[in-house]
Amino acid sequence: MGNIAAISDAKELHDLIGHIAMNAGFLPSQAELQLIRGELKCGLSGWFVRISYGDQSFGNILLSDELKDMIKGKAEKRKSH
Repeated sequence: MGNIAAISDAKELHDLIGHIAMNAGFLPSQAELQLIRGELKCGLSGWFVRISYGDQSFGNILLSDELKDMIKGKAEKRKSH
């Protein structure tokens, strides 16, 4: 397995989601995103953004702790409004 690095920049995450969506044949705005805690088959665990469209999953992006905290904070603010 090659080097695996967690995404730590929101713009980089946005660009990667767009890249995965376009390669899978759908628009980034159609992607269903989930923030999940999990472990990959290779044994890597942490917080991920899962990218889905319909009933198919197209990727899991590992997040740095800082980016995960930022995303969770923004989600909590949206829920409170």
